[in-house]
Amino acid sequence: MWLKETLKAVFRNNLYIQADPGYKDLKDAFVVGQSLMNLVEVCLNVITVIMHIGGKAQLTSLLLAFMVNTMTFSKTVLYFLISSGLCGGHNYVSLSDWKKLIFLYIIPNGVWIVLPFLCMVATGRKMLQCMENDETTAKKLKSR
Repeated sequence: MWLKETLKAVFRNNLYIQADPGYKDLKDAFVVGQSLMNLVEVCLNVITVIMHIGGKAQLTSLLLAFMVNTMTFSKTVLYFLISSGLCGGHNYVSLSDWKKLIFLYIIPNGVWIVLPFLCMVATGRKMLQCMENDETTAKKLKSR
């Protein structure tokens, strides 16, 4: 399968694998599924940017941005949970070297929790403003 060969080539000498050996097992359905979801997220993000730059579908691009950031946030939180002792996955993460754990696992993955969350808050606020403005406009039209 081309995906497995590509993943093997990319991760052959990758430092990240030392901190997160879960990606070594290319027979693990979660690893393959997560990689495919990453591709879906990238495609949806490109579509969102194109729609936003085009300017014709601002509300749709806002909704799509909220949706994709929610996907990224949820998937990364799920991965943290699966890799933690809470779900019995502590064998996925190497805790022997704290420096590597912090700089190669916690910080890079934490970025994929914090930034999508901040984007969710920002896009969520804009969507609420749009809905409130729409309700105000509808009330004004009814009162006429």
